[in-house]
Amino acid sequence: MNKLLLLIICLLPGVTSASVFDDAYNMPAQGFLREASRVAIYAKENVGLDIKQQLTELQYLSGKLQAFETQQIKNPVYWFVRGLHARNLASYYQQIADKNRVEEYIQDKNSYYQRAMDLDKASSIKLSAAAYAVMKPGLPDVLKQRAIETELNLGGSGEDDSYYWYLHWSNINALSQQNRFAEAQLALDKMQKELQEKGMSDSVYVSLLNKAEAEVTEQKRQLESEKKSTQNQPAVTKDNPLSEFVEEYLYFLIWFASILLVLLLALLFYLYEKKRKSR
Repeated sequence: MNKLLLLIICLLPGVTSASVFDDAYNMPAQGFLREASRVAIYAKENVGLDIKQQLTELQYLSGKLQAFETQQIKNPVYWFVRGLHARNLASYYQQIADKNRVEEYIQDKNSYYQRAMDLDKASSIKLSAAAYAVMKPGLPDVLKQRAIETELNLGGSGEDDSYYWYLHWSNINALSQQNRFAEAQLALDKMQKELQEKGMSDSVYVSLLNKAEAEVTEQKRQLESEKKSTQNQPAVTKDNPLSEFVEEYLYFLIWFASILLVLLLALLFYLYEKKRKSR
């Protein structure tokens, strides 16, 4: 079915006007909707094409997306699609065990996603919570936390309450792992306030709040313990440059004297043998 869907999109240019991309990520891709929808189908549905067909499709989309760059350079949705396409390329090269290309496209993916998030701040075209949910896995820690927090501020992209509250926990945990305890505490306070405002002070999600708070406390305790341990260690004195020079000079003298001794012994042995044979 997935393979058939992609083949239909390839053959019928107008079919993507039904907004496959819009439906998948809750945001428009004006000006490059057909290409964005093909990228979305490949990423979201895991289309079952063979390796050769995959490469043909990915190369086609690479060329088409690059052709839109000048026109769409300040559009965060465009860079989100580029990141999604780079992820598809990384997945393809993972299949054929080309580790260098996998790493190359993962770096491209992260770079494009970061650019999308940066542009999202000032652009009138906005990324959706669904886009941030897609971007956050695999990003470096700082960018991942940023994506989680933004998705949270947009109300989350899950279909039930549990996803939203676990998103709160993920944000707190990500801040704590980076030792950003002041921000983690603010995130804890925000989660607690929202639970109270929604009349959920006695809900199961309070235990999640308590768990997040305990993790922040433990992470902070471990960091303080490591700092104290470091402070209590004796200071490492720097080597004296003069001392190092003297050591190296003595080593050289010993080495040179050893060579002279070997040569002297060889000479004495030679003279002894010559004298012995002359008798």
